[in-house]
Amino acid sequence: MKISQTKTYCIAMTHLWVILFYAFGFFWTYEAAKTMGPVGKIIINSAAECKENPANSDVSLKGEIRSVDGKGTKKLFATLDTKAPVDDSMNINVQVDKWEGGTWKTFYNYRGKFCSDIQKLMPKLWEKVRKQTKPPVPQPCPVKPGKYVLENFEASTNDFRIPAIFYGKLHVKFSILKNGKLLACMEGEGDSQAPI
Repeated sequence: MKISQTKTYCIAMTHLWVILFYAFGFFWTYEAAKTMGPVGKIIINSAAECKENPANSDVSLKGEIRSVDGKGTKKLFATLDTKAPVDDSMNINVQVDKWEGGTWKTFYNYRGKFCSDIQKLMPKLWEKVRKQTKPPVPQPCPVKPGKYVLENFEASTNDFRIPAIFYGKLHVKFSILKNGKLLACMEGEGDSQAPI
């Protein structure tokens, strides 16, 4: 009789753990669906060069977000000043943090080659930047030494190849490095919203 009760108890506990596992999975998926999903509207609130930018670098990347009208429309103004060609000998690092629980938490970090990966990850965005820069950046990459100015730039979510994104307050840091050494960096904050 004891063996039967022990076996019944084990089966009951196994069923309980399976039910709890599925319940946890359901609620985790439900919570994730509220905080992540298809790309909707992204409102950029700020952009600036990183504090850790080196003073005497071969590459300088500066920018800011400015309001351009009384309606709150914001656009990017940026300058790339380079003494060396910007090409695949340089790497990019894109770090995306989400504000969660009163602190920034990194949820995405991408490293790759400057020309190859920018054109692969953001072909539409790169094309817009390339054409709107004064003087225009020649196609294909590399970016030749010189000063390039981008004014009144606005991108849409369709310009990125992002299948899903976290919703809420985000911080993005874009760095250009060569042989592991930081050459230039820009960072910005914005709000990501679910599609309506």
